[in-house]
Amino acid sequence: MIVKFRHAQPCPYSSWELYYEVEDGVEEVEDKINELVDERTLVREVVFKTYKSSTITVIFKYGKGCPYGTEEKVVVDVRVQG
Repeated sequence: MIVKFRHAQPCPYSSWELYYEVEDGVEEVEDKINELVDERTLVREVVFKTYKSSTITVIFKYGKGCPYGTEEKVVVDVRVQG
């Protein structure tokens, strides 16, 4: 997951969070890294095991009081071949 922040970090609205929700058929194996690679980019690497086609919802919540927004969501389709 890559988050492109709308303003430089560290965020003055420090209650922000990046998390995900997995549907049936997807299991988290390892949450590997959560790294700020530059002042506007966060990279989070997670390993999933997939048993059937499903979805992963990635949610970014802006810090409380942040003028740039409150929440953004992306739904990722996971497809199992064969």
